[in-house]
Amino acid sequence: MANAVFGFDRWSEDYVFSGGSWSSSYPASNLNVMPLSRVARSSDATPVSTQFTATYSGGRNVQLLGFVNHNASLDATFRIRLYADLGQTKLLHDTGWLEFWPVVFPWGSLPCGHISFWTGKYSSTDLEGYNATRPVWLPAAHLAQAIKVEISDPSNPAGYFQLGQFEIAEGYQLGINPSYGAQYGFRFRTQSQESLGGVKYFERRPKPRVFQGVVEYADRDEVMSRAFEMFRRHDLDRPLLWVPDPDDTVHFLRNSFLARLTDPGLFSFAAYGRDRLPFSLEEVL
Repeated sequence: MANAVFGFDRWSEDYVFSGGSWSSSYPASNLNVMPLSRVARSSDATPVSTQFTATYSGGRNVQLLGFVNHNASLDATFRIRLYADLGQTKLLHDTGWLEFWPVVFPWGSLPCGHISFWTGKYSSTDLEGYNATRPVWLPAAHLAQAIKVEISDPSNPAGYFQLGQFEIAEGYQLGINPSYGAQYGFRFRTQSQESLGGVKYFERRPKPRVFQGVVEYADRDEVMSRAFEMFRRHDLDRPLLWVPDPDDTVHFLRNSFLARLTDPGLFSFAAYGRDRLPFSLEEVL
C-alpha cells in the first residue's frame, strides 16, 4: 500500500496542448480548461488523430498525470512519454502502452457466470454514466518540458476519443496515511417526489464521489509547507487530482477522481512536532 497522493502542485494550466486532429468546436486546448463539459474531441478515432503534446518551456516537476472524464472504450490503451526538452529528443520516462480499463474485480470476488468473471474488467454496461478517471503515478518525478500522449482507441463506438481534462501535477504524497475511520462514498443528488397515493418519482442526477479523513500525527513541517500551502492556493474552487492509494491498481479507478477541497475544519497541534491534518474532498462533475 502506498500513501495517498494529492495532485499538488498542479501544473495543468501552465502547459500548452497541441498535436493530433481535434474538432474545431472541441480543440485540444480544452484539455486544461474548466468546466469538464468543455471537452477535447478528436476528429476521428484513428491513433494519428487522438494524440497530443503538452509543452511548457520552463519545465515543471511532474509525477502525477490523469485522464479525467474520458470516453475510452474497453480496449483502449495509451502511452505517455516525458521529455526534458521541447524538441522531444531527451527522453525522461516512457510508460509503455497501458490500459485505460485494467482489472477492477479481484479474482474470487465475482460468482461463476458473471459477465466479468473471466476478465475481471468492466463490461460495456458498467461504463454507462461513469465519470471515468484514469490516474498515472510515475515511479519518480521528472522535470518535463514536453509530455507526449498517444491514445489507441480505433474501435471506439462513438467514432472519436473525448477527454474533459488532462491533469499534470508534481504530486504531494502524504508522509502518513489518513487514520482508520476515514470515510469515502458518494453525495447523492437524485431528487424524488411522492404522489398523493404514495408512489415515488425520481429525477436521477450525477453524484460526486467524496472522501473525508484525518492524518492524526502529521509531521509539522509537512503540514505547513505542503498541506497549508495547498489549502491556501486551492481554496474551494481550484481542482486537483486525488489518488488515495497509487499502488492499488485494482480499485484506483473507483477511488481516484478530480476533486475540490471542502471545508474540513482547522489544523491542530497533536504533539511535539506533529499536527492534526483534516481534509475533505468532493468530486468535480
